[in-house]
Amino acid sequence: MATVMLRPDPRHHSWPFKRVYAVVGVTLVVLGGVVYVVHRAAAPPTPLRYLSALVRRGALSETASATGEIVPAATDTVTMPRSAHVEQVMAHLGQTVSQGQVLVRLSDPTLVSQMATAHATLLAYQSQVAVDGSAASANALRAQIAQLMDTLQVAQASLARVAAKGQVVAPAAGSVKLAVASGETVSAGQTVVSVDGKAVGAPLAGTVSAIAVANGQRVAAGTVLFRITSSTLSQTVLSDDSQIAGLQLQIDKLKAQQQGASATLAQAQAQVQQSQQAYAAAQQAVGRLTVTAPFAGVVTALNPAASGAGRLLTISSATKVVTVPVPETQITQVRPGEPVQITASAFPGQTFRGSVRSVAPVGLYSNGASTFPVTVAVSGASAIRYGMSAQVNITVRTIPKALLVPLAALHSAGARTAVEVISGTTRHRVPVHILLENATAAAIRARRLTAGDRVITAVLGASSGKLHLKAKGRTLHHARRRGAGKKAR
Repeated sequence: MATVMLRPDPRHHSWPFKRVYAVVGVTLVVLGGVVYVVHRAAAPPTPLRYLSALVRRGALSETASATGEIVPAATDTVTMPRSAHVEQVMAHLGQTVSQGQVLVRLSDPTLVSQMATAHATLLAYQSQVAVDGSAASANALRAQIAQLMDTLQVAQASLARVAAKGQVVAPAAGSVKLAVASGETVSAGQTVVSVDGKAVGAPLAGTVSAIAVANGQRVAAGTVLFRITSSTLSQTVLSDDSQIAGLQLQIDKLKAQQQGASATLAQAQAQVQQSQQAYAAAQQAVGRLTVTAPFAGVVTALNPAASGAGRLLTISSATKVVTVPVPETQITQVRPGEPVQITASAFPGQTFRGSVRSVAPVGLYSNGASTFPVTVAVSGASAIRYGMSAQVNITVRTIPKALLVPLAALHSAGARTAVEVISGTTRHRVPVHILLENATAAAIRARRLTAGDRVITAVLGASSGKLHLKAKGRTLHHARRRGAGKKAR
């Protein structure tokens, strides 16, 4: 008889034990959680820990910052004269030159010939002026005219005396009684008229003419009564008249000559002046054949092969400037001469100095706001090259002796701002008024805050042991500041 040994199926044998284990494990976990909760509720809370900063007193500045391109303050481009050619180049591209330094010598025979012609013309006109305007010639002409004028006066006086010889005048006042008639021939000394009975004789032999009075007429002393003419007297008068006319004609000719000489001299003098200008222009043109630096700077362009009015070279001044836009909200506080800080991307960590050179009187409007171009002169920055970008920081406002706190210490709620002051194990909020702020700090005014107080900037959470910055408070603060439109750097 065989004996058969039967073994139980493992799948049906292990299942009751696993279920027991699972129930026991869950029960232990639940009991452990209950014990932890009860223990934590009964334990005292862990005190919070903070990061804080001291309130200090100092100055805070607002700056206007913008980026622009470094350019020369002045440039000068030299072009080739059309008929010139390069004779000698004495500079190279990128060379630093001083004012007046010779850079290029040019040659132009046409300009040299024009200058020589202008000089010869000037000398000719100057010689003509010297002759026409000589003092001896003018004095001689004036002397001739004066001499003829004297002779004319003598002749006129002689004529007057001769003409007076044939006049019969009243020796005294009285009544006239004529003794002769017009056309009657009389002899010298013959009584021809009486005045109040006083006889008057003929001054010379001749014919009575031009009786000017009537019998019985009363006359004053010296009144011409009539004239007596004779052939001899008429010839003398005619001769004197001819002499006077001749003298007057000579005088008129000399005066016309004098006036013509003055006009000729004035014309020659005008031609001299024009010739001087033409010669000076020719000299300048020839002088430009020697190209010199108009100011200290750098040769930024050079083309020795230039011809036919092409660009020969360009000099850029050593003084460098950068023009940046400043918002209209800050432009009223920017004035020429104010110090400026400049940084360049090519020189990280370095700060260059400068000053405001000019402020544009007219702004540029775009997208609802205006900016004003401000030109800044860079000082002592020989390493900075033209065309580099630079950031300009202009201090537009400074609050001196203000209470300063980190931005992380500010809590903003609506229009109110406060800081949390910690003293020992207690803390309390203090309202503050923001005067100015930059990227890291704010200048504030507060009644219950003094320099040396400590304000909370961050909280060390108790549950996780991690540092929790007050990001929410700073976000609300910056949102309010952006809404007010007031920013500083």
